[in-house]
Amino acid sequence: MRSAPTDTTSTRRPSRRTIILAVVGVLALAVHLGLGGLMLANSGWTSTAADIVLAIVAGKVLLIVIGRVVFRRGQAAYRIAHAPHRDGRDQNKGT
Repeated sequence: MRSAPTDTTSTRRPSRRTIILAVVGVLALAVHLGLGGLMLANSGWTSTAADIVLAIVAGKVLLIVIGRVVFRRGQAAYRIAHAPHRDGRDQNKGT
């Protein structure tokens, strides 16, 4: 006789606190977007505000890209500096 298959993977339900925090975060985002849209729609500063927001987003993207490039270069330099020598000698031990 074969026994019924058992599910070995446990599915963990998110806690009540996690769900509440997610709902509060989504509501806060919706309120901010709604108020921001209302302010931009009824303002003479619409073009300037849109330009400022676009500049901030572009600056963040640029910083993320530059940070990744610098971080990866740093990792590559570390790997090169700590790699064993081609003939089997370790550069860091001085032998």
